[in-house]
Amino acid sequence: MNKGLRLDTRDRALAFCESQLALLSSLEEDGFRPGLAPDELKVAIGRRGEVIKANSGRKRFTAAHILGMQRIPLRIAYIHRDWLQLHGGPPGGIARGQ
Repeated sequence: MNKGLRLDTRDRALAFCESQLALLSSLEEDGFRPGLAPDELKVAIGRRGEVIKANSGRKRFTAAHILGMQRIPLRIAYIHRDWLQLHGGPPGGIARGQ
């Protein structure tokens, strides 16, 4: 099941796979077009600086990775306090909304 989508028949599974191939083709041909998705991609920066997927958009994020896209539009939603302090951020971190 994917977001309430039941893939319990051959036709449904094939339709889902075709939609995912269409996503890959669109990304490859047209690039990442932020206005088309209902939400934006968000990531977090972990304590060692690793980029961690933070919300919806997993398939888009994965497709961009598979296609070797070097740049995609996203929003940094969270930064781990340890990483922030290591790189000159304020000692107490940053409050929400700043």
